[in-house]
Amino acid sequence: PIVINLSDGESTDGNPKAWAERIQGLKTTDGNTLLFNLDLSSSQVRPTLFPEAPDSSWTSFSREMFTMSSSLPGVMLAAARAQGFNVTPSSRGFGLNADFRSVVTFLNIGTSIGHLLR
Repeated sequence: PIVINLSDGESTDGNPKAWAERIQGLKTTDGNTLLFNLDLSSSQVRPTLFPEAPDSSWTSFSREMFTMSSSLPGVMLAAARAQGFNVTPSSRGFGLNADFRSVVTFLNIGTSIGHLLR
């Protein structure tokens, strides 16, 4: 299972970390729930998708969202590589400054992996 959180900024109703941990603690026979976070933005800064570490220029909220995000499982790493991303086992399901194009790419890699399982 996967939960994809789309956010437009800092949490205004409390610290989401405890909820993130609860979500990731849920599991099925396929494994624990993956939690991906995508920060939407109208900023002109280039979007960042699937980083392996937070950047020092990020806000504390962005770093926290990254920390709460699950690592990409193998099939998603393969899907990201197939789309030209330089990902590693440390890469996470996190995106920053997402515009429309990067939202579509993020969702495609996070949800359209059935062809890789055959």
